[in-house]
Amino acid sequence: MNGELRLPCSEKFSLPPPVPCPGGRGEAYYCSMLCAGADWESSNSLLCTVESSDPRRREALLKFMKHANETNDIFLLAAKTIIISIFFWKLGDLYQWDTKRAIFDKECEPLFSLEIYGHIIGMFELNHLDLVVASPVEIYFLYIDEMTNPDKEEAEKITQPILDALGEDYSTCCEGTAFFPLQSCMNHSCCPNAKAFKRDEDRDGQATIIALLTLFSCEGPKPSKT
Repeated sequence: MNGELRLPCSEKFSLPPPVPCPGGRGEAYYCSMLCAGADWESSNSLLCTVESSDPRRREALLKFMKHANETNDIFLLAAKTIIISIFFWKLGDLYQWDTKRAIFDKECEPLFSLEIYGHIIGMFELNHLDLVVASPVEIYFLYIDEMTNPDKEEAEKITQPILDALGEDYSTCCEGTAFFPLQSCMNHSCCPNAKAFKRDEDRDGQATIIALLTLFSCEGPKPSKT
């Protein structure tokens, strides 16, 4: 693909162009300038590996990013949590909009201990849910398949070779994890009386809790989080 080929009916699947990280880091993209700016102010300005002018700091950040991406991306969420906590804690005093100064405050030192960092990682590990998003590529090809002739025959002259090249991978779902605040507040149980998951119709921050047993008025749902 060289950017010159226009897929049939692609205008029906238009998406806003991705917004890159304000610091120029090629790995981070956002859905809008608003989201990019908010993340930059709250945490990304400290985690951006391009913005830093200190070679030692940049090298340390690159090692941290590489380790997190190869092992557990929750390490990145934990780092953002610490930075955002400092940001909101110091907001309004002499450190306003200067989280870089605040992280060296003596009062913030405990947040950078392995104990606290481990607790934050554990919080995410216990409270996240698997999130599966249908392949947008599959949705597109299903749309083409449901068209009527002669439009379908004309479209498939372009799309069929691409579909053949993709093989079964065209329907591969986008998998990840998501953090749902309400679900995470429920008590954990090794003998759960409920389960949490996302249905196809659950959007954005919604998740569904299904009772596995009869729940009495004095009980609350206790899903397993392991």
